[in-house]
Amino acid sequence: MSKVQLITEENGTKVEHHFAENNHVFVEGKTTFRETMCQVYDEFRHKGLYVTFINENSKVVTMYYNYENTDDTNFGNINNWKQITL
Repeated sequence: MSKVQLITEENGTKVEHHFAENNHVFVEGKTTFRETMCQVYDEFRHKGLYVTFINENSKVVTMYYNYENTDDTNFGNINNWKQITL
């Protein structure tokens, strides 16, 4: 669980929902790309979503989801993503 996931506003809304409303979520970098991306809640997944994480080399990476189907198999497939950061 990331630090962002732990923050809750007084009204009970989690801060991560605000990121998703703005089409961008932050997740913890995991061992595999699939594990990293599949942390995104199903209700946040859609074509055009930006996801940022820190990779195994401690680099901040932002990816853009460029595919319609959002099941775990497709959402975890690196071929359905475009890297935005260098």
